[in-house]
Amino acid sequence: MSSFVGMTFGAGVVVMLDGNEFDRCTFDHCRLIFCGGPFEVMNCSFAEPQIVFDGAAARTLAFVREMGGMAGSAAWFEEVIARLRERVTVGAVPSPPVPTTMH
Repeated sequence: MSSFVGMTFGAGVVVMLDGNEFDRCTFDHCRLIFCGGPFEVMNCSFAEPQIVFDGAAARTLAFVREMGGMAGSAAWFEEVIARLRERVTVGAVPSPPVPTTMH
């Protein structure tokens, strides 16, 4: 991981989060790109950054959006949202409902 300490990323700056570590940085109206890879943000401040999800991260959001609109998935979707409000751990999101078939 590349480390950035005490830096300010201002307007017009594009910051790739994946594979990087940010400590005591300021993200001020910059563009944050997240593709789904590991990264760390510690003691940083944010002032209206634009967040862009790409690659695996974008596909994950599309999956959650689609699952949230399917019949029978309301409880699962609410659990996903509740977990997002907490500190997310990789693998902590519950499995989606399994469809049942009638024989």
